[in-house]
Formats: sequence, structure tokens, C-alpha cells
Amino acid sequence: LPVILFGDGGLGKSLVALAAMTSHNTGTDVLPGLYPAGTHNGLYLDWESSPYENGERYKQLMKGRGLDPTDYKCHHIRCSGTFLEMASSIRQKISEYGITFLIIDILQLSFLLYLTGGIINPFSIFLIIPSVFASSSLNIKTNILLIILTIISITFLTFFHENLPSPLNNYVFNS
Repeated sequence: LPVILFGDGGLGKSLVALAAMTSHNTGTDVLPGLYPAGTHNGLYLDWESSPYENGERYKQLMKGRGLDPTDYKCHHIRCSGTFLEMASSIRQKISEYGITFLIIDILQLSFLLYLTGGIINPFSIFLIIPSVFASSSLNIKTNILLIILTIISITFLTFFHENLPSPLNNYVFNS
């Protein structure tokens, strides 16, 4: 699922987001604790920093991990309006790189839901969000693939999952 970081300026939100994207681009733990399963093209939407600033931060992150910044492309869109106003340029990038993100999002959320109660988890509704978003920006073949993957995930999570942890089972309440 898309992640939005909120907070006051100067806290490092942009750097954390860029480090997370760089981890996925390179398949290494650029962001400590984030160990991606492979490499994926990332798209960084930014309403604050310029492409130059973003590029310089990206180079520093890569050099800090001993990686060559020219080996991995950092896709960046400097957003100047609302998400809807930027939709055509975002859609263009998504059509080129989006399928990786959307499938990864569905699989990551499915795994998380597997560990936390499956389809009975109230957050399971989020499984349909990538398919809904894709319906407006990707071609029909990609949409069908995402819908099939979503249906398989939902069906699997209906029958196979770990139970939700229940901390209250460990306590006895006296009345």
C-alpha cells in the first residue's frame, strides 16, 4: 500500500522515504531493518525538494552503502500540484514501472494479513486498493492480473492464517 509520511518540516521524512525507495531499488538494506526480497523500480513523488536535491541525497545514500549511484535509476517526480493534477505524469511513470509496485503491495499486505488473522483482520479491505487504483491507470491485461492475484490472496487468507494475538487471554480479571 502507498505510505504517506506526515510531520513537521525538517524531521527527515523525505530522507526516510528516499532511503526506503533506495532499499527496494537496490535490494539492500539502505534503510536499516528493511530487507527487500529483490530489486524493484521505485518512483519518488516529492512536493518539497528539487530533482537536484533528491539526486544529491540519493547519491549520498548510495555511497553510504558502498553502492554506485549510476547502477540504479532513481525515478523522481517533482510534484507541483495536487495528486489529481499530477495524475497524467504519475500515470505515465506507473504504466512503465507500476506493476512491480502494485504486485509487491498486494503480496506484502497478504503476508502481513496472514500473520495477523487473515481475512478477519479489519485491514484486509486494503487488499483491493491496488486493483482499484490500477483500474484507472493501467491497461486491461495488467488489471486482470492484479484482480486475479487479489482474488487468490483473499481466498488463501480466508482458509489459511495465523490467529490474531490476544493479550487479554493471559490475564485474569477479578470483579
